[in-house]
Amino acid sequence: MQASIGPFTFSYKYCKDHLTQSLALEKLTSSSTSILGLDIETSKLPEFKENPKAGLDPRLSKIRLVQIYDGTTVYIFDMFRISAPNLVILSTLLANRPFIAHNACFEIKHLKLLLKVQLNIECSLLLGMLVDRAEKSPFEPESDEAEEDLHYSYKVSRGYSLQALTYKYFNFKIDKAMQVSDWSEENLSEQQLAYAALDAVLTFELGKRMYKQVSQYRMARVYKLLRSMQHVITDMELNGFGFDKDTHAELCIEWLGKMQGAHATCEKHFPGVNLNSTKQLSVHVEKAFPAKLVKAWPCTETGCRSFSKNTLLGLPKSEAIDSLLDYRHWAKLVSTYGEALAAKIHPITGRIHGDFFLGETRTGRLSARNPNLQNMPRGGEMRKLFTASEEYSLVVADFSQIEMRVAAEVSRDPTMLKAFKDGLDLHKYIVMAVAKKPYKSVTDDERQLGKAVNFGLLFGMGAKKLQLYAKLNYGVTMSPEQAEEAWSVFHKVMYPTYSAWCTSQRENATKLGYTRTPMGKMRRVLEDEVYTKAVNTPVQGGAAEVAYCSLVNLRNSLLHLEMTNIVIVNMVHDEIILECPQGLEDVAGGLLISSMTKGMLDVFPGAEVTGLAEASYGTTWFNAKDKKSRKLCQSPSSAVLTPVRLEESLF
Repeated sequence: MQASIGPFTFSYKYCKDHLTQSLALEKLTSSSTSILGLDIETSKLPEFKENPKAGLDPRLSKIRLVQIYDGTTVYIFDMFRISAPNLVILSTLLANRPFIAHNACFEIKHLKLLLKVQLNIECSLLLGMLVDRAEKSPFEPESDEAEEDLHYSYKVSRGYSLQALTYKYFNFKIDKAMQVSDWSEENLSEQQLAYAALDAVLTFELGKRMYKQVSQYRMARVYKLLRSMQHVITDMELNGFGFDKDTHAELCIEWLGKMQGAHATCEKHFPGVNLNSTKQLSVHVEKAFPAKLVKAWPCTETGCRSFSKNTLLGLPKSEAIDSLLDYRHWAKLVSTYGEALAAKIHPITGRIHGDFFLGETRTGRLSARNPNLQNMPRGGEMRKLFTASEEYSLVVADFSQIEMRVAAEVSRDPTMLKAFKDGLDLHKYIVMAVAKKPYKSVTDDERQLGKAVNFGLLFGMGAKKLQLYAKLNYGVTMSPEQAEEAWSVFHKVMYPTYSAWCTSQRENATKLGYTRTPMGKMRRVLEDEVYTKAVNTPVQGGAAEVAYCSLVNLRNSLLHLEMTNIVIVNMVHDEIILECPQGLEDVAGGLLISSMTKGMLDVFPGAEVTGLAEASYGTTWFNAKDKKSRKLCQSPSSAVLTPVRLEESLF
């Protein structure tokens, strides 16, 4: 069939019988096109027909169509009708030829699980995200052009979805109505086939356009890293994380009881008020609370009093505020980590399979949703719920002070660099200067003060905000005078070179309008964002890039050694979690530490790696990280310390 849709003219062939499929595969196998466009359509398994997300889950769906575009023709393979010999040939083609897809992680997961195929694949979504971050700030006002068609929303016309990018580069509004059509029908309509074909064409054409931009913005290196990371996050999503649903159910009952008790206590101070309504709380506070407190109580943009955790902790201590904080604590557990979390337990695996996202955050850190496995409460109750399978262990390793290490590398601050070379803990080191006491006498509790000061002031926080930050995040109480003293010690005594680097970064970002991570990810910043973003982007972004290189190294090592029984199950910014058979903890820990060490050196050649990471293990996430857990101190094997392999882009 010949199709002309918007600015695109192409042919598509529906391959639903053995002969048509064989001829199409022969043409694709011999095609001289350097890269092929790829898209798939999935159909829900009958028993999960009512599950709205089933089509996105390779365990709850089947692949109905595989569309491959060679620059002229889209070949649409009907997987419900493909012959066994052609399935082998198609799988070989998918494994051996380079492709591009939009949100390629979707294709990677389905084709890996259902066809056992490892793809060599580019991603137009990742390209679009990189360009978007380089060109737009999240706080940049919308232009008048965004409102030219009120029926075409900002979300659709701006951003990095296939719709948004097609509109941006080709001024064409694609119709996604067919996306939710029934792909299990025995006979697919011409509209469905044309829609399926168009997606393969679009991602092919967009990839060529956007890779040129990524190269012009000097982001090819970081794109290659993200391209390799696609396979890591799809592995994590497919592997999932073990979860103790029975203990969780008991906890949910306990949390609900404590929430109800906290609500009853709040009734004494907020009678008849909906504790989840900011407006009702604000009205009550203005009527019933002391005028002096009301006057000092911060307001939101809507004019209501703020009831955020930060605001409440910053107010003078009282029974009323304590009761509200207590209620909010239990209500958060019930609403976010109660039945909502239980609903995420997979009906087939019994594990929790979160979604991970590359490139969404402005600094470049990995993000997660459905559920957010990077944001589980740190308390023992929750982390004891995440478990290894029977006869397996979890192996966990954290980067030690990774953001401080990156700050040392980008600024070349001599105090920081020497401390890491000497194997000192910078959090204890700054307490030594602030509290004026010997380094060896700084206690673990006092170290919390050091973490508050280092992490709070690293990106430009003032002394007043440091007080609240220390209390909220580390349980450390500081007087205004102590906060001012800590600020002065940090900038003038301990790290003056780092402070000078911050000033230089801000000046450059103001002049250029953007800042970069160490591997080149470009971030546009507006004038009122420069003070913090010009500094935290290279540091947080650099830490993320170290973690990414580490994970790619780890995956490459596991594949090279054919250790398929050691899998990556989660990554939380500075922490990597593996699952392995009991008895292989030392091997897994050694591979993990060596990969993390090499990841640091990939981003910062010559960096000091003394004390960079330490691994430990246990049967739950909590006891794997507990101080009593067994530490794994195996030195990395030189055979494993190979450079991170970032596959070359094929454009």
